[in-house]
Amino acid sequence: MKRRAFTLIELLVVIAIIAVLIALLLPAVQAAREAARRSQCVNNLKQLGIALQNYHDVIGAFTAAKPGHVTATADLDYRSGFVSILPYMEQSPMYNAWNFQVMFDPQTGATYNASQPLPGTPPIGPYTVLMNSTVSSSTITSFMCPSDVAASVINTATNAFPANTLATGSYAFNAGSIGPPNAGGIKTANNGFAFYTFPVKIRDITDGTSNTLSVGETVANDGKFKGQTVCPAGTTAAGSNLLTTNVFNAWSICIRISSSFRTSVNPPNTKPCFGSAAGSNNGAFGSFHSGGANFAFADGSVHFLKDSVNLNVYRALSTRDQGEVISSDQY
Repeated sequence: MKRRAFTLIELLVVIAIIAVLIALLLPAVQAAREAARRSQCVNNLKQLGIALQNYHDVIGAFTAAKPGHVTATADLDYRSGFVSILPYMEQSPMYNAWNFQVMFDPQTGATYNASQPLPGTPPIGPYTVLMNSTVSSSTITSFMCPSDVAASVINTATNAFPANTLATGSYAFNAGSIGPPNAGGIKTANNGFAFYTFPVKIRDITDGTSNTLSVGETVANDGKFKGQTVCPAGTTAAGSNLLTTNVFNAWSICIRISSSFRTSVNPPNTKPCFGSAAGSNNGAFGSFHSGGANFAFADGSVHFLKDSVNLNVYRALSTRDQGEVISSDQY
């Protein structure tokens, strides 16, 4: 008996069925991958929350967002609080490689690049290269959300910064509900978990550690937001380059309403250049997860806050001692 071959119509039907199955399967695969990435992001924040608790147990206070900042030396030491907790993140070699005897200053000019010596120490320099560049240019997986599409390193060769290579990060400290704009106590007297210079203790968090944000996710960490590199027309800083105006997030440095330092003035995932901003920088938290962002709380727990969270509730969660009463069903 002669074997019957497939007709053209039968072949086309089979191809169409396979195409439909693939079309149904791909979104499910992508959703599963994003769920896995989001889960890893939650784990990263849990590690950060535990590291902050362990740091407090040893030191007696949480790290400041910018612990090296002192009024007498203005903004010369940009080292962030993430450097302080490296030993509690199983990154002791990185911590030991950091030279705390010099200021970490990747923002000034040729000799500021120099990382000035700390007050009270003999001059050692000036330097012609950035000190601590080996550590600050190293990517640390626990500081990166897997969903973050930012480049792992950025070159800050912009109008604001000289050419230094810094590793990006996906997380920043919650400084509170003050700023932008850059006014009042935004730097050293904010009302959140971590800001400039002055460390917060658990006893200072009278709103309760389970009601106070400590660390949250960030976007535009390499100076780009979904392909956008300049502020669009109609915004207060139209035409401004995001990287030039400090819209990036490098884990080793702290800049107000920028790297390692964010506030709740704007809702989560407010786009760069929009909302209440200082130039193009609005200091907003955000993520590449759909509908919101992950946050670690001061007690070490991690919660997902939606973009639609009531702004008053969100700001109340960002403060440590304002006396607001917030229940978990409000966010």
